[in-house]
Amino acid sequence: MNSALERFDDTAVALLGNLPLWRLRAVERVELSKAFWSEREREIHVQPLREVMKKDVDLRGNLMGLGAASSDEVELVLPVTEFPKVPLLDLKITVDGQEVSRISRDESARIQAHHLASLGRRAGLTKTVEPHMIDLLTFIFYFPHEPYENIWEKHRVRFFDSLYAWQDAPHRYIKEEGQSFGFDAAGAWREWHESVRRIPELIEGYTSPDHLSGSQVPLISLPYFYREMRDRADRGLIDGVPTANKVTLLLRNLSDLLFAAKDKVSDGAADQVSRELSRRFLSTYFSYGHRWMAMTHCTVPLDRPFIIRTKANRAIYFTPHPQRKPSLWRQIRKEAWQMVPFADAETNHVSVRIEDTAVRLGSPKIYDECRKEIKSAVDEEENTFELYFRQDSTRGRKERIYIKCPLRLTRFHSMMLYVVMAATALGFALLLNRGLGDAGEAFVPAPGTRAPKVDNGLTAKDATLILVPVALAASFLLFKDSSTMSAWLRKVRQSILLVELFLLLGTAFVLLFIHHVKTD
Repeated sequence: MNSALERFDDTAVALLGNLPLWRLRAVERVELSKAFWSEREREIHVQPLREVMKKDVDLRGNLMGLGAASSDEVELVLPVTEFPKVPLLDLKITVDGQEVSRISRDESARIQAHHLASLGRRAGLTKTVEPHMIDLLTFIFYFPHEPYENIWEKHRVRFFDSLYAWQDAPHRYIKEEGQSFGFDAAGAWREWHESVRRIPELIEGYTSPDHLSGSQVPLISLPYFYREMRDRADRGLIDGVPTANKVTLLLRNLSDLLFAAKDKVSDGAADQVSRELSRRFLSTYFSYGHRWMAMTHCTVPLDRPFIIRTKANRAIYFTPHPQRKPSLWRQIRKEAWQMVPFADAETNHVSVRIEDTAVRLGSPKIYDECRKEIKSAVDEEENTFELYFRQDSTRGRKERIYIKCPLRLTRFHSMMLYVVMAATALGFALLLNRGLGDAGEAFVPAPGTRAPKVDNGLTAKDATLILVPVALAASFLLFKDSSTMSAWLRKVRQSILLVELFLLLGTAFVLLFIHHVKTD
């Protein structure tokens, strides 16, 4: 980690604590242009920070500490936007017209950990948070999950995604990553597991089950936690690596904090502010398990508004749970799921576009993080075959929404495919009906062959007429799709058409080979 950025942590935490305070509007444009990738652009309109400082004492103090009192601009770490933990390509960020780079994911996770600690203190859940707890939270929010995912896949198949798979896969991962700990981690497993085993019970109302979420399964972050701690110790940055007993204590304290927050949320006698902060504490903790906040180190103006822009290609998933394979029905009925932050500014706008003229957008539905449909009214909502638009400024709206976008071929393209499929099937039926006519007298072969002579068989004109659908079917199969999106949507119907085509041709060749033709 870059210790040079730590002096900006308090300001970044203050900005994270109330995003709508300094963001006037956020406008997100989603273009579904490829089969598995969407093009995303986002604009965040930021109010003059000098004006925002008058509304927030903590932010004013932090910005003053960074030199805001004597300058018209300030250097800081700026929260940009959040992304789900899915593949992301070609990310570009500009702040006030200048292209900037984001800070590393582990630096962002450290600031997220400080933000969570700040919420805990403000909610009255704790007075102080020790440095090792910040370290643990940092690596719960960010750790490379590919090694664990490989182990999980084996156990998911073996135990059918059961509760046993959820328990046994982390245990197996801890054992295989034993060299990361420097001690017998398998011996500490029982106490570690007992300390956090009830945490998944708390996700109801905040998110859905996710086996790759460090927030729900903290134990899978421990190998990376220990590797980083040992690396810091080797470089002389810390005195030593936490012992197994120390980690057990940290895990228990984390579990106690989470359950204390749950109790305060459900405590009718607690004041409204503490209950809301406790709810945000739980929501933030669990959401950081499956999303991350991109941040950038930059210089921004204080006395005028500016715009943050991001552009990236993000993976499209045809299931509400990116880590799960879509069912057969979802593979046939293509529905793209898009996660959008929708309460990180005073007003949020989102539009989903379809650029391919062969593809139409069905009627999208909106879901929350628990994948429950949201039916509440918004300021504005529009839906056409090529565009979905949603805009809302209602206070207390859901922080993140999932947009389920049904993708269909246009009615004209679908109709033409179905017509060709029906014509090909009819041609096959006629070929069988006409070609397998009654044979003539027994043992009277057709001239020059051993095949029986057919008195009521298939003529050349019949064959020509019946095989006309072959040309149509071939043209649809060889037609170049306007995008990989339309090719993906055609896949099932084109596969059926291909099977019909080969059956038709195969039957015609067989009939020709065995001379089931009219010879007179």
